[in-house]
Amino acid sequence: DGQGLVVSVSEEHSLSQQQMAVYPNPATDVLFVRLPVTGQTAVLEVYTMLGRRVMTQPVTAGTGVVHLSTATLPAGMYTLRLLQPDGTVLMQSFVRQ
Repeated sequence: DGQGLVVSVSEEHSLSQQQMAVYPNPATDVLFVRLPVTGQTAVLEVYTMLGRRVMTQPVTAGTGVVHLSTATLPAGMYTLRLLQPDGTVLMQSFVRQ
């Protein structure tokens, strides 16, 4: 009927660049965080399930993948938050074994 939504390949590509990925999950001593392509400096924060912030790390624009040491974290579930200067917050949960 021609009324469907059309999404171009370039739009899909830009959407995928705004996502954050964490691996391996579950993690042991190191968690790798693939950052979205924003061209800005941001802050990574790690929170316990009770909402207590246990780690803060600034990340530089264009870093790509950040290595977070999780060796000092007790085993459990955590939330990783990426705070971007424009106010955007991306969140991803991970498990520390």
